[in-house]
Amino acid sequence: MNSTGISSGSQAHSVSMLAAHDYLPPEALRLSGKYRNQVMNVSPRTMGNLNLASQTQDGVVHYMPHGAGNQWLSVVGSKGESYLRAHLAREDKKAIRDTLRTQAPNMDRTYASGRTAATLQGGNCQEFADLAYTMLAARGSSAPVSSAMYRNDHVLVMIGDPRESNKTAMVDAWQHIPVATLLSNTALNPNELVVKKQYNSRQGDPDAQYALSGITPVPKNVIEQRMAKQGFHGVGSALVKDLAEGLKEQHQLLYDVRTLAADPGMRYNDGQVVKSFDSMRSDQLTKKIDSINQYSGLVSRQPGLYGPSKGL
Repeated sequence: MNSTGISSGSQAHSVSMLAAHDYLPPEALRLSGKYRNQVMNVSPRTMGNLNLASQTQDGVVHYMPHGAGNQWLSVVGSKGESYLRAHLAREDKKAIRDTLRTQAPNMDRTYASGRTAATLQGGNCQEFADLAYTMLAARGSSAPVSSAMYRNDHVLVMIGDPRESNKTAMVDAWQHIPVATLLSNTALNPNELVVKKQYNSRQGDPDAQYALSGITPVPKNVIEQRMAKQGFHGVGSALVKDLAEGLKEQHQLLYDVRTLAADPGMRYNDGQVVKSFDSMRSDQLTKKIDSINQYSGLVSRQPGLYGPSKGL
């Protein structure tokens, strides 16, 4: 137990599935009050949407293990690596798209962005959403898959009819604790979600499949070498401090969005199965908790440098 009141480390030696709400108090996820532990009855179709959302988020996390480049917790937890990778992902996007189009002339920009994110293992919400959308288009879906913009500030993916908030599953591995949940179990205003594109086919898109084929992630030493030429430190505490100082000087903020779910422990019942969707491997959860603790420590020591952040 540490100064934040969150246990960490004890789960690091064994890998099992743990529910985040059992190990993180609501305040650690920027939630007020207590977990409600509600049970929501849903149709088998809606449960299918939730299962697919959860599986897709897991897939995105597998491709992008360092987290988001514009989330404080990812930047601190990865010692700045998530920022470096996101920076280069945006630099390389056009070149990767042009290469893909030599074999697939009509390659969708979103699919090319998804490949870029997986190759550089980095990005911000746009790249996380693009990779999720590409993965879903590659496999096909019986429910509509939508890429949506929220308040012209955040991009995410939805599975289901966006007009039915109690049936639409949210896909967003950009959040620190990637809980698959229904739109109705978030603080998002459905009226401020704007669908930018939609995939409607049970059949997988060959271009999306091609975009995700043969991906070789760029190793850390190459990332550091390229970014050193732009004046950045290598991955480590010096990089994190330098980034924080640069953000302060430029009056810019990173995000601190821990979960989109209003109740991460919400359990869904389709008549056959009752389950929540905030479980993750114990080693992954330990890293998430460690990131929260590290960031809390930095904020307590230098609140003016690390404390400023923004939400959705």
